[in-house]
Amino acid sequence: MPDQAAGSIAYLLTGFPRLSETFIASEIHRLEQRGLRLRLFVLKLDDTRAPHPVVARIAARPDYLPRTASFTHTPFLRWLVRSLPTFLPGMVRIAWWRPRGFAHAIVATVDQAWRARRDGSWPPRVVKEFLQATALADRLRRAPDVRHLHAHFCHGTATVAWLASMISGIPFSFTAHARDLYQASLNPGGLLRRKIGAARFAVTCTEANRRHLAGIADGVPVHCVYHGLNADLARLLAAAPSGPTPTGPPIRALGVGRVVPKKGFDVLVEACSLVRARHPLGVVGMEHLEPELVVGQPCLSRIPEQVLDLRADVVRDRVRRVVDLDDVHVGDDAGDVLDQRLELALGGRVRHVWRREAA
Repeated sequence: MPDQAAGSIAYLLTGFPRLSETFIASEIHRLEQRGLRLRLFVLKLDDTRAPHPVVARIAARPDYLPRTASFTHTPFLRWLVRSLPTFLPGMVRIAWWRPRGFAHAIVATVDQAWRARRDGSWPPRVVKEFLQATALADRLRRAPDVRHLHAHFCHGTATVAWLASMISGIPFSFTAHARDLYQASLNPGGLLRRKIGAARFAVTCTEANRRHLAGIADGVPVHCVYHGLNADLARLLAAAPSGPTPTGPPIRALGVGRVVPKKGFDVLVEACSLVRARHPLGVVGMEHLEPELVVGQPCLSRIPEQVLDLRADVVRDRVRRVVDLDDVHVGDDAGDVLDQRLELALGGRVRHVWRREAA
């Protein structure tokens, strides 16, 4: 059991709670079960849907940082004038508390803004992240028990953690996932390399991601931690039906995930349409089918009766009722509902197919 006197770990999250990020809530709950003391700092509250029940078991309460003005479709100087007054009092406090760290963060922000502009990225989002970092550093100033800062996602949230660490002197780390890792525009001007170079370590959720990060880490440890196992895994496995998996036609395939273009359900539906007579398809979705997913996909109109969209309030019991009818479970390993897929696959109820490498 960890030493309670060793202090607490601060988690920095883009939003909390988020139904599509239940794997993060499960991770936090499991760390608390291990005896770690956590503090949760959150950039915004943007999901009004009912959270997964695991959120209610988390002892740490979210501390929401002040929000900046909208950065979209607003001229940069006008945005800065609107946003700055909210953050100025905290900036004065941390300038008095950690003047050298504050100065270093300002220099790093200006330098990164210049690098990003040379890459064609403007307006500089790093200025917004600097303001958020000053608010976080001000919270950390009032939380002397915090000994480490960890951010989920390696773009904006990790940038805030990087700058807040620079100000406060508290070491930081981050978890990289998929789009945040591979979409260059989210870390312009070599920003990801700079952040991992300053981090104590980095974590990611696939071996392919780990190799990618290790290639730019310059010796900083990069760990692969497969996320997604739910806190109720042991109970669910104990209750899983035993016996061999049913064989013989027809095969029913179930896909679980957010029905958005990047998840590839259009490809799955098209593939199933080619063998639709023998391989019915069910899709448990966490959002409506988006228009861009339907455009150019005539296969959707050919098999509408085989697509089931359960919308955003999907919960585990409903997924399990659907899975009882299915033989093959298809999805990606990006983590939105990976806990549900692994619970069922490990329980021996279904065969689980996913992509080997997420990008």
